[in-house]
Amino acid sequence: MGSANIASLAGGGLNGNLSRSITLPNAGDSFYTGDKTYYIGMIVDDLNAVAETNEGNNSGQRVGDDYAVVTISGTVITPFVTVTSPNGGNSLQRGQAVTIQWSDNIPDNVRVDLYKNNIFYRNITTSTPSTGSLSWTVPNDVLLGTDYRIRIAKPDNTLIDFSDNNFSITGTPNIDLKGYSLVSPVTAAAGSTQNINYNIQNAGVDPSGSFRVSFYLSSDTIFTTGDRLLGSANIASLVGGGLNGNLSRSITLPNAGDSFYSGDKTYYIGMIVDDLNAVAETNEGIIS
Repeated sequence: MGSANIASLAGGGLNGNLSRSITLPNAGDSFYTGDKTYYIGMIVDDLNAVAETNEGNNSGQRVGDDYAVVTISGTVITPFVTVTSPNGGNSLQRGQAVTIQWSDNIPDNVRVDLYKNNIFYRNITTSTPSTGSLSWTVPNDVLLGTDYRIRIAKPDNTLIDFSDNNFSITGTPNIDLKGYSLVSPVTAAAGSTQNINYNIQNAGVDPSGSFRVSFYLSSDTIFTTGDRLLGSANIASLVGGGLNGNLSRSITLPNAGDSFYSGDKTYYIGMIVDDLNAVAETNEGIIS
């Protein structure tokens, strides 16, 4: 903790009361083993510059002579980790390269997660050196939303911090509606009412919102709104990557003699999903 040089000392003499400033090790120093009693002492002639008749009494003799007892507190640093960015109010975009930042006083690696609506959404990394920053490209398949937070923790989850407030992830909605299955009778009479079963898929990431699906009769496998409309159904919404389940719809074929027909032969019943173009999709190709 420090030293002092003594010019000389007469035989049988004392050098009088001297003073010296010392600085104790900082909190968290590896020397400490907790808040407790320690000892501050001096070693006289620690460089062995003087040949003495007794080299064994240069230290550790008696309290008050060459050492003192001191109780030291505040030796332990409370570990912490604090998310600093994004920390709330930020707006990130799909595909954007961003830097996640935090401060800490731990030597351990950390785990970084993305939370949505205060619920675990996905892991960003299970373990990365605790350098205070991590480069991350916002995936294109994350949901758009205004309720995201970053969670940083030790891998064993003993030390955790979240973004103080929500941040947003924005971008162009990724919605792709298409027919998944359609089952109808293989034979039918003109003018008859038939039951068809169908299922629709949102192959995109984001919820679709409401849309209409319409059923058409065609003389070929290319369905357009110029074919004969047989009926429609409204779908409230469809989550990204989801199916609406097997639904059923009754349709009535055109009557015999209808100008649509060109004789008894094979015709096709198909659906056009979002035929009113109510939903902006990443793939607007007609899927039937």
